[in-house]
Amino acid sequence: MDTTNDDTVTKLLTLWKAGQPQAIGRLVEAVYDDLLRIAHRQMRGERRGHTLQTAALVHEAYLRFVELRRIDWRDRGHFFTVAAAVMRRVLIDQARAVQARKRGGEAVRVTLDDEIAAPGKRSMSWPSIGRCSVWPSATRP
Repeated sequence: MDTTNDDTVTKLLTLWKAGQPQAIGRLVEAVYDDLLRIAHRQMRGERRGHTLQTAALVHEAYLRFVELRRIDWRDRGHFFTVAAAVMRRVLIDQARAVQARKRGGEAVRVTLDDEIAAPGKRSMSWPSIGRCSVWPSATRP
């Protein structure tokens, strides 16, 4: 990770911290190859057929970086450590979303109400169920 010198990264981090929003774009341009290497390393531990590619992981991490405001950036090493952690968080969030979809996370939940179940009719009460004339005999002991 030495394609960009420490001074350039530190200067851009300082500018970004000082409130210059264009500094993050210049920073990412300056360290993009390094971020791709980190993303590639992060992706090695993922399953085959993972839908997120390394460049997409860098871009997702960038979108989260733009929202980071309260970090007291120290230097280039600190930036790359945080970048790796943000990329890991992106991968974890995506894995959780996949698991949620597998378990019906996108299903529409409907609360059944007596009016919805049988509009205009009253539902049966327990005493009226007890008066049913047909009971399965195989279920009685």
